[in-house]
Amino acid sequence: MEPTLPSSDAEAPRLLQDLAFLHFAMAYGADEDLDDAEREEVTNKLCARYPDLERATVQTAAMKAMARFSDASDATAEAKRLAARLKGQLPGPARRLLYEDLARVAEADGTVLETEEDMLARFAEAWELEDRPRPPADG
Repeated sequence: MEPTLPSSDAEAPRLLQDLAFLHFAMAYGADEDLDDAEREEVTNKLCARYPDLERATVQTAAMKAMARFSDASDATAEAKRLAARLKGQLPGPARRLLYEDLARVAEADGTVLETEEDMLARFAEAWELEDRPRPPADG
């Protein structure tokens, strides 16, 4: 079973939106496109991280995050802002887990682009991840 990120009934919807936004930003950076399969994969990953939440709750948060992402004048700047906010909301192990998830998104096509590497480096710095964790090879 995958470890879960901390949540409460009050925090979960906004936290889910923020997490989905970061996933979308990383996926978009790879090819400047977000297709239905990528959006579905983000929903699936968040459902796995929050098994106590109904799928409809996660889907709603992902849809709201997608709307925010589409409306953002600078999605990269918004992702950086969210990363800074999440530092205060997530404990260190959860930030590390999120970083690993985002690294998997970057590596999904077999190549990590310079822009993706830069974004991962900014997340690692914002979240004070000293050793720049890498996802497991089987991940």
